[in-house]
Amino acid sequence: MRATTRIAELLGPSGCLGCGRPGGWPCCAGCTPVEPSAPGPWRLAADPAVTLWTLGPYQGGLRAAVVAGKLRGQPAALTALGRRLGAQLEAAGAGADLVTWVASRAARGRPREHARTLAEAVSAVLGLPAVRLLGPAAGADLGHARGTRRPAAGTRARPRPAARRRLAGGRVLLVDDVATTGHTLAGAAHALRAAGARRVEAATLAAAARAFGGSGGRGAV
Repeated sequence: MRATTRIAELLGPSGCLGCGRPGGWPCCAGCTPVEPSAPGPWRLAADPAVTLWTLGPYQGGLRAAVVAGKLRGQPAALTALGRRLGAQLEAAGAGADLVTWVASRAARGRPREHARTLAEAVSAVLGLPAVRLLGPAAGADLGHARGTRRPAAGTRARPRPAARRRLAGGRVLLVDDVATTGHTLAGAAHALRAAGARRVEAATLAAAARAFGGSGGRGAV
């Protein structure tokens, strides 16, 4: 094995987390979903007043990369994907005054800062401050429920989070890892508007089809 190859392996992974393609880490072009064909703007089904931006549907190579970043000891994948999301937002002309994230409670005594990691990566690309505006929501964590059956119609999966401070207007970009039903983002957006935000947009690495209405829900809000 060449010394340069060995050094590269020691420094970090290089293969796509979806298909293993060399040099494709964390998610190569072949595994990056082609639909949606753009990061947005999409309407969040749970709150059509919120614009949703995303890299693509939560499946295939993108899903593998997100799971590896969250659960399989490759947090750097989240940073890389967050930078990719930020670059796509910048190219699409998305604008905000600051970036915040959906806060999570500690799991088994360990903090889970996935959304914060993403928010800081996105904010660095966009040149915006990343500010913790939300506290964790009470109740069951949707992160443990994703992949199970949907909540019963008319029920709320968890209470809305509380805002940590007041806002004097402004546009807030709300970041989370995955939008499944979109209800977590909708609740967080409501809390930010109640705290004084003039406009809230959401950005996730991936989204289930039902998060933006199944058929896409394309169009500026």
